[in-house]
Amino acid sequence: MCVFAAFGAAFKFFGYDTDWMGAILSAGTFFGALVAGDIADVVGRCPTIITGCVVFAVGCILQMALKDVLAAFAIGCLVAGRGVGFISTIIIFIDRLDMGSYRMLVGVQLIWSLSSASVPFFLPDSPR
Repeated sequence: MCVFAAFGAAFKFFGYDTDWMGAILSAGTFFGALVAGDIADVVGRCPTIITGCVVFAVGCILQMALKDVLAAFAIGCLVAGRGVGFISTIIIFIDRLDMGSYRMLVGVQLIWSLSSASVPFFLPDSPR
């Protein structure tokens, strides 16, 4: 949300505008995930994941490229969301791995969770 607040100042929008940008990203993720499994069955999971990363990067570039053009930012959110949906095929890929690899990946999530939970102890409270 802090990122959206920073962009809000640049694009001169606040409040409800940031809500629909999040919704556009989620919509892109939804539609990307719908087709990602079928595409992964045709071309393979690794190429689908790589394609998803490229699509996500293109969406990020669109969001950053044109300053003060809200439509480009919205289209970038949709494209980036589509890439995130494609990347969701990682779940399918992990399902095909053996349990040892799967447990290792779950362990990485635990490390990220614990490190994220420790950061607020070093930050000042924000007024609200």
